[in-house]
Amino acid sequence: MFAEMLYKYEIPFQYERVLPFGDLDYAPDFTFEEATKELLRVEYCGMMDRPDYVRKHLIRLKNYAKLGVIPGVNLICVYNQNNEINMQEVESVIRYQIIPRL
Repeated sequence: MFAEMLYKYEIPFQYERVLPFGDLDYAPDFTFEEATKELLRVEYCGMMDRPDYVRKHLIRLKNYAKLGVIPGVNLICVYNQNNEINMQEVESVIRYQIIPRL
């Protein structure tokens, strides 16, 4: 549904573009090339009610930081609520956080 909204706004993106990290590969959900040619990444965090998911997410954020991928700088994390995708929030992120940077 996030991708469908990106298509609606005609925003080019790469889905799960791999970031190598030692023996691991991380693939943020969406990657965009900003107007500055820097990369902006978006993680859609859909299972924040599961402790194992939250633990893995926090580890991922630590490893992203080691790669220079920092929330609020070049990473946007979108968290769902009550296990439901909030399309108004998704559209707001796209309109006010992604589009201005492209």
